[in-house]
Amino acid sequence: MWGLFGCTSLRSAQRAVVVSPADPAAWVDLGDAYKRRLKKKRAQEAYGRALSLEPGHPDASAAMSGMQRRTGSNKVVRMALRNPNDDELWGDAGDYYRSIGLHEEALSAYTYALQIDPTDGEWQRAIYTLAGIDHLLALVEERADVLGDEGLGDLGDILREQGETEQACALYRRANELDSSDDEWRQRIAECDGTTYNSETDSLGYTEGVPGSIISGIMGSGSSSDPTDVLRTRVFSNPELLRELGVAHAQAGDLAQARDYLHSALLLRPSDDTTLEMFVAVTGRTRRNVLEQLVEEVPDNDELLGELGDQMLSEGRPEEALLYYSRALEIDDDDPEWTQKQALIRTILEK
Repeated sequence: MWGLFGCTSLRSAQRAVVVSPADPAAWVDLGDAYKRRLKKKRAQEAYGRALSLEPGHPDASAAMSGMQRRTGSNKVVRMALRNPNDDELWGDAGDYYRSIGLHEEALSAYTYALQIDPTDGEWQRAIYTLAGIDHLLALVEERADVLGDEGLGDLGDILREQGETEQACALYRRANELDSSDDEWRQRIAECDGTTYNSETDSLGYTEGVPGSIISGIMGSGSSSDPTDVLRTRVFSNPELLRELGVAHAQAGDLAQARDYLHSALLLRPSDDTTLEMFVAVTGRTRRNVLEQLVEEVPDNDELLGELGDQMLSEGRPEEALLYYSRALEIDDDDPEWTQKQALIRTILEK
């Protein structure tokens, strides 16, 4: 009975993903391993990763379609449908769809969120990432009257961060046309033109030898931002990048730094099994010990609690597993995985 929840097959699939992260077949195998263990969310994420590597991958597409038919809409999506004027809920729906590889559905959700609140830079960034600059600008053009100068300027900042300097400068000029009294747009335009702007004298000066596009690239999203701080913020908000840094340091023999990066990645995404296995490897600790620590650090993550429940069950400790599944169900009572596993354990204990 315990073999159903054993980790051999799953760990083998995880190792294959670590060795060949660009192989969609490896991600499909990982999705299959998760599905056999009733980890539907994890399976969807793995299949989604396969589809992001190879759009239309037959095995991943078939598995994803089958799971969508069986599980229906996610709770987040249902919440958005019940609240058609809440852009935050539609943004959450977009995040959900993107996490399982359904990029068209994610783009539709983000687009609807942008229609509700065209000034929200979060939806603008998401659409830019999924569909590119032309698609985003076309959507913004439809609502330019609602954006106003601040909205156009914010969009300009987003594009400049992405290196789209020409389009960003065009938006700053439009923002300045809407509100020529705002010093911010004059400053941005001066940077685009390779000049300097003095707000006290309302005058422009030329920055010798430094083209405006280079100034924009160096300054990033704001003239007062320290590029090092901006980069550090981006790194420590990206669990995948933190994991890659951890692996790189481990390969270089710097295990202390590897542990720090992998731990930071787990705090952002505590239920990531691939990062978890890497952290276990570089620390030399047991998987259960690491999971117990993470549960203390991130106590409200149902997936992490369920993972610890699986670990307890694999070690032949069903009573403790039941405790963790019950805690997971308290956090997310809409996830059938916890209900099913509770029922299975109770059946085992009654024998």
